[in-house]
Amino acid sequence: MRGVESAGFACSWECVNSEAALPDALSRLPEVILCDAEMTGLGGMTALAMARRTNAQTPFIFVSGNVEASAAQHALRHGASGYVSRTDVAGLVRTLRTVLRRKRKAAPGRGRRPRRGTSRGGA
Repeated sequence: MRGVESAGFACSWECVNSEAALPDALSRLPEVILCDAEMTGLGGMTALAMARRTNAQTPFIFVSGNVEASAAQHALRHGASGYVSRTDVAGLVRTLRTVLRRKRKAAPGRGRRPRRGTSRGGA
């Protein structure tokens, strides 16, 4: 995470390694999900499916030590936002910037300025 932090991201993270613990972590509405594709105790594709059911708009990026084109394509077809090698910090930073930019653009009310003051109803 140091490489991501040194790129200007403020990070707080939580390690989840079981299917039973994932719903609780997802309930905290993370801004982005980084997931090892080959976790012990929780398969990456299982985590992706669970995240898509409850947090469909949250970017989900696989970070893997073994990036195979077929696995990456499969994950992307099933809703992953990205798939990068864990040794490619620059690629992870680019992917994070891209998915977070897309998330902000898709956010409801994007481009509206906050109202100042209060409005009064009248008859």
